Amino acid sequence: AARQERQRMENMFIEWAAQYCSDTKHINIASSAQMQQLLFGEWEDFQLINRERSFKLEKSPEEVALEQQQALLLNPYANHGAGELKALLKERGMPTTGK
Repeated sequence: AARQERQRMENMFIEWAAQYCSDTKHINIASSAQMQQLLFGEWEDFQLINRERSFKLEKSPEEVALEQQQALLLNPYANHGAGELKALLKERGMPTTGK
């Protein structure tokens, strides 16, 4: 439930930010440098240096989707949290601890 709520909040933030910057769909919200640039611009010694800044896109959305599919093929439980995995193991009558 918490993961879905976090994803929902991230999406809300990105939708809000997209009103001001169309490239926001590519932002890494875990990057402090990208968030600082989005919200404040680039400052040094109390002087605004740049309002805009380019960041390298590590992977295209297609590359990320392909990697996620490959990860799921290798590990079908990759998208499950610890609680979900424990419930699945319990449903299948498998031990949930190392004892």
